[in-house]
Amino acid sequence: MKIFAFAGSNSSTSINKQLVKFVLKSFEGHEINLIDLNDYNMPVFSVDLEKNGFPQEAQLFLDHIASSDIIICSLAENNRSYSV
Repeated sequence: MKIFAFAGSNSSTSINKQLVKFVLKSFEGHEINLIDLNDYNMPVFSVDLEKNGFPQEAQLFLDHIASSDIIICSLAENNRSYSV
């Protein structure tokens, strides 16, 4: 089973990253691809930028999702809402 995992945070001390790593311990023996969003430097969505095509990092991220059986992510919650 192929697992794609990430935390929706770019903080080096993120508790979301710690949570994802903890959950992944339950999947030992499987193919795990744990990424750091800091390695995927992408601009905030812009209609103007989209006209020039999508960044290579965006396609790579989508490829990881498409080739995985399971996605594990942990997102930061603030005031009962997820950040963009």
